[in-house]
Amino acid sequence: MANFSLFSKHYLKPLLLLFTFLIPDTTISQTFNLKGNFQGKNTEYLILSYYNESDNPVVDTLKIQDGKFESNGTIGGVQRVFIKGKTISRDMEDPNLGYFFLEPGDIMISLVEDNFKKIEVKGSPTQSEFEELDKGQAVLRKEIEDISKKITALQKSNTRSSNQEQRKLQDQWINILDKLRAKEMNYSYNNPDSYLSSYLINFYKRDISNDSLSNLYSALTPKVKNTVYAEAVRKQLGSTVPGSGSKAINFTTKDINGKEISLEDFEGNYLLLDFWAGWCKPCLKNHPALKNIYNQYSNKGLKILGVSFDRNEEKWRESIKEENLDIWQHVYIGLDKVRMDGSISSLYGVQPIPAYILIDKKGVIVDRYMAADSKRKSISDLENKLKELLD
Repeated sequence: MANFSLFSKHYLKPLLLLFTFLIPDTTISQTFNLKGNFQGKNTEYLILSYYNESDNPVVDTLKIQDGKFESNGTIGGVQRVFIKGKTISRDMEDPNLGYFFLEPGDIMISLVEDNFKKIEVKGSPTQSEFEELDKGQAVLRKEIEDISKKITALQKSNTRSSNQEQRKLQDQWINILDKLRAKEMNYSYNNPDSYLSSYLINFYKRDISNDSLSNLYSALTPKVKNTVYAEAVRKQLGSTVPGSGSKAINFTTKDINGKEISLEDFEGNYLLLDFWAGWCKPCLKNHPALKNIYNQYSNKGLKILGVSFDRNEEKWRESIKEENLDIWQHVYIGLDKVRMDGSISSLYGVQPIPAYILIDKKGVIVDRYMAADSKRKSISDLENKLKELLD
């Protein structure tokens, strides 16, 4: 078995950021028929989200009657989709939010209220393949979960020593995620006829070099290349992402107060673009560090512009208030417009979050961090760069 170890030096986007499976580019149209069983007394309907054959988002409301529900439609081949019930939070860990591989044909699913992560799926070979692969990662995922809990506990104290310990834990977290990615990329490399492989390659496409991405894509069989995820990879190979030393791309949009702003308004200051969302738990975990950065350098010429991937403006505004982020400016893109031409995320090649881009006083990109960077430079790297520039 081949070992595609060149991926092991890079960072896997946090698994909580699986929203990326909702933003494919469709190629072929086929019909699915979904039927389901539901156990629970407090849920009247479900929401199924996917992209149709025209690359348009579909939000289907499924009425639950006598513990049954159903849906049908057309999709561009295999997609990993959301299904949610009566959610109680905005993050991806909500117990009433689930995801599974939907594909053409007859699909049967079973859901239990407050336990959507244990969704049972029949009729989707790709879902079965994914579950089998995931079983082999159980130990590593448990380690990630344990570290995440420790980081959350440390954030409540917010002391210098706790911040240092957080950074150590984050480094451990990255190393474990790195192992996960290496295993999943090895799987993709050795299974070029698998639809799951196209999904995994697409998931990591912004974390690896174009040469490596091209090799993986080229190895896929013709049928797998004709998928939504392979098409997204093909587009990535043809795109140019502005990196360190590049002139930052100008944008014009409106902030949270309705004021028109552009990149040019920040000339003469360092600007940190913070791509985030209230449902993105890793984003929220980084807020204490970002606030410390802002408090330390805002009087030395640092500005922060929050760029939201939230699902709607109401939740965006609620998140800013809950997180006490009104100390810097904010603009809203929306999850459904992340790929839209001209959006800040599209201009800067950002999709997975959290992601950060630092721009200097002359409008030149200093560097990219977290999910905006193929080598996954950390918040600590950002802090070190700001110390070098502004201290």
